Amino acid sequence: MTATSVQRQSRPGRNLKTGLAQSPAELEAAQRLRYRVFSEEYGSDLGAETPGIDADRFDQACDHLLVTDADTGELVATSRILHQSAAEAIGGFYSAEEFDLGALTRLPGTMAELGRTCVHPDYRNGGTISLLWTELASWLVDRKVDYLIGCASISMADGGSRAWRIAQSLQRDHLTGPDCRVMPRRS
Repeated sequence: MTATSVQRQSRPGRNLKTGLAQSPAELEAAQRLRYRVFSEEYGSDLGAETPGIDADRFDQACDHLLVTDADTGELVATSRILHQSAAEAIGGFYSAEEFDLGALTRLPGTMAELGRTCVHPDYRNGGTISLLWTELASWLVDRKVDYLIGCASISMADGGSRAWRIAQSLQRDHLTGPDCRVMPRRS
């Protein structure tokens, strides 16, 4: 997966390419897109030290998946992945700041964490995220990852109704056994 692949987008006239960030400029483009989506669009307080940039201590240890419009050069989607070995070198996964991951650390095999996934509003058509997931799948297979973890934010703008429905669905249909269950950390 070191080579960049080019695939045609489902929308006519859009050629998107996927790959990993290879330079500080590509990482910064990913951080700018994340800021635009999470802070400007969704109103999240990212605690940005640099205006317009969503960056934290995990970025330098992660691989950053990119989807770029091959015609314009614009970054249109990104996600970051933190391999278990890199997480161990920097003191843990991002998710461990929010959840007690003790049960997961006892699982045999290799783990990676997915985070900060976002898509430019003009490219939210299904095809873009499919390309991002395809790149993610290649990354996971190439690195022989057994478990993929991560945490996601859910908007509470509707008073928490959607979050409640998602939580109920997950608990009803996808709850793991107690030996693999993580618990939220108390703030």
